[in-house]
Amino acid sequence: MARCRTRQLKYLVAIVLCVFLFFVFVQLLSGGLPEDEQRPPVNAHLLPLTKLAKDQHPPPTVVRQEVARDADRPVLGKHQAPAQSTYLQSSLDLELLRTLKTYQLRLDKGITELWWYVRANSKVTGGDPVASKRITASVFDQHVMLQNHNSQVEALVERLLGGWKEATARELGGLMERRIRHLQNPPDCGSARKLVCDLTKTCGFGCQVHHLAMCLGVAYGTRRTLVLRTEGWRYASGGWETVFMPVSDTCRDASEGVAWDADHDQHQVVILPIVESLHPRPPYLPMAVPRDLAEKLIAFHGYPFVWFMGHLIQYLMRPNPQLQTYLETKRKEMGFQKPIVGVHVRRSDKVGVEAAYHGIEEYMVHVEEWFAKHGGQKRVFLATDEPDLLAEAKKKYPEYQFLTDVGISSKAQNQNTRYDLESLYGVTFDVSTLSMSDYLVCCFSSQICRLAYELMQPLHTDASRFFHSLDDVYYYGGQQEHRVRAIASHTSTYSGELSMNAGDQLGIAGNEKDGRSVGTHVQSARRGDFPSYKLEEEIIVADFPTYLEVQ
Repeated sequence: MARCRTRQLKYLVAIVLCVFLFFVFVQLLSGGLPEDEQRPPVNAHLLPLTKLAKDQHPPPTVVRQEVARDADRPVLGKHQAPAQSTYLQSSLDLELLRTLKTYQLRLDKGITELWWYVRANSKVTGGDPVASKRITASVFDQHVMLQNHNSQVEALVERLLGGWKEATARELGGLMERRIRHLQNPPDCGSARKLVCDLTKTCGFGCQVHHLAMCLGVAYGTRRTLVLRTEGWRYASGGWETVFMPVSDTCRDASEGVAWDADHDQHQVVILPIVESLHPRPPYLPMAVPRDLAEKLIAFHGYPFVWFMGHLIQYLMRPNPQLQTYLETKRKEMGFQKPIVGVHVRRSDKVGVEAAYHGIEEYMVHVEEWFAKHGGQKRVFLATDEPDLLAEAKKKYPEYQFLTDVGISSKAQNQNTRYDLESLYGVTFDVSTLSMSDYLVCCFSSQICRLAYELMQPLHTDASRFFHSLDDVYYYGGQQEHRVRAIASHTSTYSGELSMNAGDQLGIAGNEKDGRSVGTHVQSARRGDFPSYKLEEEIIVADFPTYLEVQ
């Protein structure tokens, strides 16, 4: 039976590879579009298919090893299959699953990047708006068809695996929760090693939650019980527990500790500063993933770190009974139901300082695309600090049902009321409701947007692709260097474009949403453009504690 399953997995990987090669063929065909006089078309530099076939592609699923305490240990260790699985009978099966997941991600990314390229370069029709619109509509139709084919492949994967991914996601999610509860409730609080985290960072709600989540990640990595000091919090003077559950049931106090330093391991109580002042930097900082979880995570999730962070934040943001009642009642009164796309529009003090202005039309383009692929009643949950945006959205898109709370928007817009308890309830409602949407359209320059995306992950087996960001790629403040790796070689054809070999590392600064990304080639230290579809994320794996005592 195990041999049969392995053979089926091999066939499935072959199917995905064939579809992936079909995508490459479509990319080559797109090179026949007329040339843009202002700038070389992004696809003008595509290598011939024969050259792509000859390239020595690096193996899929890139893993960067940040900590090597055992030089002889492989980057990813062996694990027993979950009890409910009949598929993972050998390490080869798990390796095939990781390979399959990698090519699924490459296929999905390639289809998306091709569409962005064509849409961005539709002006190559000689300035004829009618022809440009016709070509764009035709390509979008083909884009939807390719996405549907991709969905069929994914459906086939689900049928073949018989629920393994869902069962493994539940297994690892439950294990994470049990480990955190074990860590946060030591048998003897007096003698427990503790990490103290203050909630005094002067920034907004999303930024502050990300600060606490960084603290919990370091606590998890150092086997210390996290103790929060949140009295006098700018949102609620009573502290974190005004709206959220305590992070510990049994150990909430700490004696005076010492500041984090190189000798932190010698002290019982250590006080962690904000990440900008954290020196030396521990290996557990974002975007590191625990080694003992990584092997299975990579097999079913498209962004393992976001899954890991999502579970840390979910634990921190468990609502207390009062907040839980508020959230449930408000969603019921609002008529929240699926299908629904969550749209977050941050303006006020952000525009021109941390992010550019984006009109509602820029968001709705991606909402329209989602409903074109998935169908159903067109419904949007709109979270914004611009109270007038609801009327504008309804006027421009009358076929949509918009759900929002103008009261929350008004308080968020006003600097004098943004940081009171009512606003705290409001922003928590916005974040949690955005995370419950089927798809998220927002700007990753916003901490709230990224927070909602992270909280999406525990609600699904793999929600890594359930979003569109109008500006930044996903990042985490204070993170380790964000790198991607080339999965195919590339030769520069215009000034400002980088050449790269398969396997090269690149530090990514952003995705231009036109088929290109921008960043720095690590090997040469040169900065420039490179084709996005030839890149994949590099996963950082670190030696977190394994908590063997927690089953």
